[in-house]
Amino acid sequence: LQRRPLHMVVAKGDLPVLNGHCIDRGRTRVTITSTQDFRQQRVWQLGGHIAEYGVQLESQQLIKHAIAELSQVLPAFKPSGTEWSTYRVDRAEARFRGHRPSDACVDRRGNVITAWPTKMVLAPRLAQKVAHLMDDAELLTNSNSIGIPSRDQWPRPDIAMPPWETPLKWSTEY
Repeated sequence: LQRRPLHMVVAKGDLPVLNGHCIDRGRTRVTITSTQDFRQQRVWQLGGHIAEYGVQLESQQLIKHAIAELSQVLPAFKPSGTEWSTYRVDRAEARFRGHRPSDACVDRRGNVITAWPTKMVLAPRLAQKVAHLMDDAELLTNSNSIGIPSRDQWPRPDIAMPPWETPLKWSTEY
């Protein structure tokens, strides 16, 4: 396992739906992921190099940097009327020799499966890999022999609130 700190930028307001990456010289300069908050207001989550570089910045500095980056990669973008915030998170991922993993990773040790999607876009692939391991007769036999209930009896985990639905400090000043 390796942890990689990120400082994410979140914008909400009258924004278009946009999901994509801006790749510049082999690195992901900006990643934009669109969603809606519980009030049906458009939310952009900004990652890529912005979030990696942002680890060394305070929130307001990072917001100014993100707006400057957006104005370069999306020249028609106008930040007026948009609310901005940031949050910090550690990305957990499988450790590879000196570089980031390029695929979803699973590791099975006995009856324990540890899984990292690497990127959320790889979550369906990760689910397939885990399901394949779960269908392994040896794993199921061992699990049942030590009293672990079958998959259909497992409790459903709670789903965390998205960061933009938690008490963030929002600002329209940039």
